[in-house]
Amino acid sequence: MTVGIAAALHDLEQAFARYPRRLVLERCPHCGPPVRVGEADLFWLSLKLGNTIGTAGDAKALLPLLFERLVTTEELDPDIILGKLANLSWRSWSPAEQNAVDRFLDQTWRVLLSEFPSRTGAFHDAASFLRP
Repeated sequence: MTVGIAAALHDLEQAFARYPRRLVLERCPHCGPPVRVGEADLFWLSLKLGNTIGTAGDAKALLPLLFERLVTTEELDPDIILGKLANLSWRSWSPAEQNAVDRFLDQTWRVLLSEFPSRTGAFHDAASFLRP
């Protein structure tokens, strides 16, 4: 992980610190019982987060973790994670939250452009970053 991405992740943590990470998230009553975050597969949780599991606040609370895993592992799908931003109307968030997301995206983009072949976690190349 580059210094720029690490700093951007730190900024995300700071910007979203006011949203507590709950250990158990409610679930749509038709979909099953509440979900223990620590026991859930993060990919599966990312699919449902903010829709049938948890609230928009829960999605914001977990966003720094999801972004970190997006650039350090291949366990998450960039289309799903970045798609959450649009679904949550992120351009209506506070300026600090928007700036933190912008900085993370900018730093990730810069890393993808800085080397060839590029690869940063789940982003296999610059084109995969642009897809969503």
